[in-house]
Amino acid sequence: GKYIGDVVGFAGLGAIDGIGFIDKLNLAAVTGYPGDRDFGEMWTSGPCRDFFVYPENANVVAHKCDTYSGNSGSAIMDPDGIVFGVHTDGGTEWNFGNIFTPVRAERVAR
Repeated sequence: GKYIGDVVGFAGLGAIDGIGFIDKLNLAAVTGYPGDRDFGEMWTSGPCRDFFVYPENANVVAHKCDTYSGNSGSAIMDPDGIVFGVHTDGGTEWNFGNIFTPVRAERVAR
């Protein structure tokens, strides 16, 4: 009985709160398992420039990381390997994700 982290490694968990996080978003990458690659092959796309937060929902970010079907649920992480969001949806011009606020990060950590 191994823990998954013993096999694939561990990433840190972070939260974003306030306006001062745009620089962090612009250095972020999306790491996951896109459906256009071999099964089980992990890929990272980034850094993802041009992040922005939707004003009506500060928990949702749009990004221009290259993603593909199957990337939903992929980590949005900073260059130090700290995960602060999850990729949720792709579009033709923008892709989207949810960021971890301090409350959300606390829920994930449980």
